[in-house]
Amino acid sequence: AAAFGAHNSSSSDSARHGGTGSSLFAAAVVGSSSSSPSPPDAVVSSFSPISSGDEERSRASAFEASSAWRTRSNSKSNTSNSASRAAATAAAAKEEQLKVDSARIAVEKQEAEDDLAKAIPALEAAAEALKNLKKEDITEIKAFAKPPAAVQKVCECVQILKKEKEISWAGAKLMLGAGDFLKSLQQYDKDAITDRMIKDLRVYTKEKNFNPEAVTVVSKAGGGLLTWVFAMINYNAVARTVNPKRAAVASAEKTLRLSEKELAKTKKAVAALNEQLAELSGRFEASTAEQRRLKDEAELMERRLAAAEKLISGLASERVRWTSDLAALAVKREKLLGDCLLTSSFLSYTGAFTFDFRRRLTYELWANDIAARGMPMTSPFRLEDLLTSEVETGQWSSDGLPSDELSVQNGILTTRASRFALCVDPQMQAVNWIKRREGKKLDGKVKTFNDSDFLKQLELAVQYGLPFLFENLDEYIDPVIDPVLEKNIVVNETTGAKTIVLGDKEVDWDDNFTMYLCTKLPNPHYGPEVSGKTMIINYSVTQQGLQEQLLNVTVKHERPDLEEERERLVKDMSESKTLLKQLEDTLLRELATAQGNILDNAALIETLENTKKKAVEIAENLEAAQKTAVELETTRVKYAPVAKRGSILFFVMSGLSVINTMYENSLNMYLTVFHLTLETSKKDNALEQRLRNVVEALTYDVYNFTCLGLFEKHKLMLSFQMTIKIEDGEGALNREQLDFFLKGNLSLEKSARAKPFEWWPDQGWEDVVRLTRLGAGLDGGDGGDGAEAGADAADAGDVSGDVAGETAFEETNEGSGEETADEAGEETALEPGEEAGGSRAASPEKTKKIALPAKENASKFASLADHIEAHEAEWRAWYDLEAPEQSPFPGGFSETLDTFEQMLLLRCVRVDRVTVAITRYVIDRMSERYVQPPNLDYEKIYGMSNALTPVVFVLSPGADPAFDVFRLGERMGYKPGAKLKYMALGQGMGPKAAEMLEMGSARGLWVMLQNCHLLPSWLKTLEKILEKITKPANEFRLWLTTDPTDKFPLGILQRSLKVVTEPPNGLKLNMRATYAKITERTLSDCPHPGYRPLTYVLAFFHAVAQERRKYGKLGWNVSYDFNETDFRISHLLINTYLTKAHDNGDDTLPWGTLRYLIGEAMYGGRVSDSFDRRVLNTYLNEYLGDFLFDAFQPFHFYANERIGVDYVVPASGHRDVYAGVIDSLPLVQTPEAFGLHGNADIAYYTSATKELWSNLVDLQPRVVAGGGGVSREDFISSVAADILARLPSAFDMPTIKKKIGVPSPTQVVLLQELARFNLLVDKMRSTLKSLQKALAGEIGMSGDLDALATSLFNGQLPAAWAKMTAATEKKLGSWILWFERRFAQYARWTEEGEPAVMWLSGLHIPETYTAALVQTACRDKGWPLDKSTLYTEVTRHADASDVPGKLEHGAYIEGLYLEGASWDVERSILKRQEPKVLVTELPILQVIPIEASKLKLQGTFKTPVYVTQSRRNAMGVGLVMEADLATDEHASHWTLQGVALTLNIDQ
Repeated sequence: AAAFGAHNSSSSDSARHGGTGSSLFAAAVVGSSSSSPSPPDAVVSSFSPISSGDEERSRASAFEASSAWRTRSNSKSNTSNSASRAAATAAAAKEEQLKVDSARIAVEKQEAEDDLAKAIPALEAAAEALKNLKKEDITEIKAFAKPPAAVQKVCECVQILKKEKEISWAGAKLMLGAGDFLKSLQQYDKDAITDRMIKDLRVYTKEKNFNPEAVTVVSKAGGGLLTWVFAMINYNAVARTVNPKRAAVASAEKTLRLSEKELAKTKKAVAALNEQLAELSGRFEASTAEQRRLKDEAELMERRLAAAEKLISGLASERVRWTSDLAALAVKREKLLGDCLLTSSFLSYTGAFTFDFRRRLTYELWANDIAARGMPMTSPFRLEDLLTSEVETGQWSSDGLPSDELSVQNGILTTRASRFALCVDPQMQAVNWIKRREGKKLDGKVKTFNDSDFLKQLELAVQYGLPFLFENLDEYIDPVIDPVLEKNIVVNETTGAKTIVLGDKEVDWDDNFTMYLCTKLPNPHYGPEVSGKTMIINYSVTQQGLQEQLLNVTVKHERPDLEEERERLVKDMSESKTLLKQLEDTLLRELATAQGNILDNAALIETLENTKKKAVEIAENLEAAQKTAVELETTRVKYAPVAKRGSILFFVMSGLSVINTMYENSLNMYLTVFHLTLETSKKDNALEQRLRNVVEALTYDVYNFTCLGLFEKHKLMLSFQMTIKIEDGEGALNREQLDFFLKGNLSLEKSARAKPFEWWPDQGWEDVVRLTRLGAGLDGGDGGDGAEAGADAADAGDVSGDVAGETAFEETNEGSGEETADEAGEETALEPGEEAGGSRAASPEKTKKIALPAKENASKFASLADHIEAHEAEWRAWYDLEAPEQSPFPGGFSETLDTFEQMLLLRCVRVDRVTVAITRYVIDRMSERYVQPPNLDYEKIYGMSNALTPVVFVLSPGADPAFDVFRLGERMGYKPGAKLKYMALGQGMGPKAAEMLEMGSARGLWVMLQNCHLLPSWLKTLEKILEKITKPANEFRLWLTTDPTDKFPLGILQRSLKVVTEPPNGLKLNMRATYAKITERTLSDCPHPGYRPLTYVLAFFHAVAQERRKYGKLGWNVSYDFNETDFRISHLLINTYLTKAHDNGDDTLPWGTLRYLIGEAMYGGRVSDSFDRRVLNTYLNEYLGDFLFDAFQPFHFYANERIGVDYVVPASGHRDVYAGVIDSLPLVQTPEAFGLHGNADIAYYTSATKELWSNLVDLQPRVVAGGGGVSREDFISSVAADILARLPSAFDMPTIKKKIGVPSPTQVVLLQELARFNLLVDKMRSTLKSLQKALAGEIGMSGDLDALATSLFNGQLPAAWAKMTAATEKKLGSWILWFERRFAQYARWTEEGEPAVMWLSGLHIPETYTAALVQTACRDKGWPLDKSTLYTEVTRHADASDVPGKLEHGAYIEGLYLEGASWDVERSILKRQEPKVLVTELPILQVIPIEASKLKLQGTFKTPVYVTQSRRNAMGVGLVMEADLATDEHASHWTLQGVALTLNIDQ
């Protein structure tokens, strides 16, 4: 090992390389030892402050001097810096190389030592073997003369290693004999072994048994020596590999030591250079910083100069506008007083009113008042300029709010009013807009007062400043939210926190909170307290607004490209204006809030540039968009006729809810029909023809859809209303004529021109007098007082179609009038000169078309009264015609009058034929199909419905759609009880029905809930359930049946398909419907031969019982719900009893039993009125008996050979025989078939006409006179003043009582009557005075006062007065005359005593007087009161003056009218009516008290005496007594004729 180390240290191969590297590094150090001088003083001085005036130029020269020095300094610094960097780089590289070399040397040294270690064990073994050899052992070997061959070979090997010349045993002995032999072996130079030696030794070692172990056996010394030999051989083998490595390691270590010394020198040189470089860098950085500062200042100046140029050029264009705006703002500031007063008034008071009334109130009344007071105000003034902007209204429009002016005003009121909005929103436009406007912020915040968690959600909304929406409100608002509505906010004085008490909690108030309340009710009645807490806003759609919406729908369907382009333009223009506004606001904000030098505000300059760039771009886009919009509008307006017609039809349809709440329809439902029409109407390439097709199809589709939900009696009204509204939209309707046609003569006094003929109707002659002055303006002539003249003026002046500004619903503290939703829309549709498209520009053509006919009418009708008086025979002949409307009028009036004007004349003569004339008018103006309502088709109804659209069947007496729905279900696979679940609602059935609905909607079943009107309290829950069913199964259907009721939820009505079910009209159709459900198998169930004829008789009776309802009170006092169930059970009873009779062999049938069960139990079970039961039993007595089977005298229900009608019982036969007989019956039956007089038809048509007029009056908008006539308010005021002037003073009750002393029974009646009359007079006087004050604006117009005003305007008896007067059906004019006559009778009674002839009609409660007569007689004669009664006898006295004197007991009574019969004065008995004479005044009737036991009457008919022609209602109210009228006819005849007496009639 020591030898190996010495050898390694002698290596010097790497010394040359180390020396070369050091010299190179040294050269690098020498080359980098130079330094740089400091900057010159001139340059340094340029950095000092400059006192020269031209600071910028001094700074520029200093910057140039600094730059020059910096260039020189940079050159020297760069040289030093380069040398330093080179030295540092070389040192770093050398140090890195030394690290690499050191690591490599260590690795190589370790490898050599590892290889060497492999030979050490052999060397140690050899050394150990040598140590073990002793001299004696060597001597032993030497002693051999001839040694063993192995020993000799070992010796020879040692000789080879010791380089002996002679290799032999002799030479070996000499070698062994040497004294230092062993020592020489121990100190042997192993590294001196040569390859030759190894080669020579291999000759020996390759022998197989030549090894130490084998030799040791022969000679111990020989084995030891051989071990040493082998060790040397092994070492040589290792040393041949290790020695080069050791030499290389030694050389590398030497080079490493030299390199480390050179590295230390290099680092020292680098450190010196770094110190020099640091000094130079410091000076350089200082120079550079100064240069940068100067450069930055120069650049800043350049930027400021550029910014100034941009500001000047950018704001130059704004200077003119801002200057003008500044001047305008200065002017506007002066006018803010009037503007703010007007806008605040608008925000405070106008929300509940219609658009027209708002406009008149704001722009006319208030604006003129402000101007008259000299207050500064902008002119022309626009609310939108101060309260909103085009950008905001554009955003509203994109959120779904219509863009018409009314909707914009509503948006302003909703967002700007200080009170929370309460939106009257029947078409749900406000709700949809609010939901889209607020978006996700309303999630979970849309509630009703029926929701259990509404208060919790409201608390969260108040606390976190979120919006909250109450929808589906009715007229009740929960008081728990009053603190929120009233904003009862408590502010903490210390912290400034705002809180509010909500329920029993104190909730933090966030000023961002807002609340909306929405109701679907079209005409809600909210009191002053609600108006004070909320901003009531009328969102009812207007005709103009709807027309714009429908135009969009039409164009979108017909030309989707145009509508898409329009929508894109609207959106782009809105976004552009919004962006422009935002940029301008940002610019102004930056200018106003800029800090420091404005030229340094890069964001401001950038904003200015962007603003100007965008402004120019947007302006160009807007200009192009406006041009495109004009082009699009030109194309779109071509489709306006469809939109206009659609708008008109919607208001016709929606207005029907005034007649019946079940007729409520929503805009969404109407749009469904509208879309369907666009899809299904006939296509045509020619635009004009296509539009005609759509308009015609739409009109007919709406007619069919609306008829589906109307009762039969209202379908002609719909046709007429559609016709006049369409004509009105075309400017072809004369409203003055329409007003007369609907109302007639409203004068409070009879005309001075007496009726010329007795046969001419009284009211008809008054109408003739009014008709002669129609269109003649103010003409009080012929008995017309001021009120009549006012009526004339109101009628005559109303030619322009100007519309009163009334609210769309009653609102008590604002003085708004009660008006329907359709009126609200229609009011804006017919402004003076308004075009169809909504323009308010004057239209001479339209004015001419409407105004001129008034003058023409004056000449057309002026001579009418004279002609009638001069040609009685002609007019009487025409009057007596069966159908006079089909024959020309006398005097050639048919040639001069158009169809509508002929109806005006017909009204004056034959009211009963007006409905027929209306039918002809509709056919003439529209077509025949508009008077032919569609038939009820249940499969079609199913096709029109869907899973989210319930079908509501509105029931009428005698109709039950359940069986028809069941049959439809069976045909479509929905068997009743299986997939068709049904339930009749009643008390406690709500939860079960809800469960059934949930199951049905989930599984796709049909659910039918019957008689919903019997569970009105649950219907609100039903509405909530339907709202939550948003994704039902497609097959799900909900069928509801209900009687007409105002309790039915509006939400269900608006989303449902309404179907009115009525029994078939007419005997033939009714019997056909009955026999359609009777099979031959049914008729075969009973073996009795009389079963089939009796089935036919029962079917006829069933039809008669139902069809008699048609004739109103002549038919039944109460309209009963006779239906299919009654027939089925009665038929089953007949089957049972006839089967029993057949089985028992009875020849006689139990007629009495059958009559009783059918007349008293089955059908009679529904009958509540005793006189109706008398009619029912009379029919059964006439129809059931053995006479049915009399072969010699066949039974006829009714036969009339003159007209060829014979209702007879067919001979027994097959079911088809009876069906064939039914098919042969006439479609329209005569009243005689029911036992009524032929006049019953006239009575029916007259009643239908009056009801039609009444309904049409309710449907018309409230109009005021134009063209110089008095206004509606002035007309009402004049009528009120006239009535006030005619009101008598109240009776002095204390004086009268004192004068009477102890009153008799009849005087007690008098005192009671006077007390009631005084209450009525006081009520009339107080309400009329209040109305006058309300019209003058002194007090608010309450709901009651508005109803009074409406009644006065329409010539109807106000409801407030009707409650306090005797029951009557008179119009206002005839009632006033009746009222005055009542007063006259009371006055005579108090002054002169009880009159000899009592006008019983003038008493408030007439039955008290008849009772007093009996009581008086009982007192005088001592009769028991409970066993006394009255009987009557008709006298021959026609006038009270003919009566000789007052009766001692009893009384003479006048004022009774006979209905259903006439009176034979000569014979003093009942007789049949004269044709067309419906009511006959009875001669004076004598009422005689008598003991009941002594009363024996024969040949008389017990005739009920009713107060009015409405007779008695279901509660039994209206019957006064029974009169005994003499007759020579059987009582059944008069019973079926419906004979009765009434105290007052409607004339």
